[in-house]
Amino acid sequence: MMGEYGATKAHQLYLGEALFGELKQHGVDVTVLSPGPTRTERVTSMDKVDVSKAPML
Repeated sequence: MMGEYGATKAHQLYLGEALFGELKQHGVDVTVLSPGPTRTERVTSMDKVDVSKAPML
């Protein structure tokens, strides 16, 4: 689960950087919003993660 989470965050960041590089010449700014962990059914149902020790939104 954490590998998927990290890979997804990295993909979002690199996509934002690539879009910024391509659109900068047109005056378009790109911002990547990367919030922390969010309390969802998927996260809270995992057996191996103690969500009480991680701040969740």
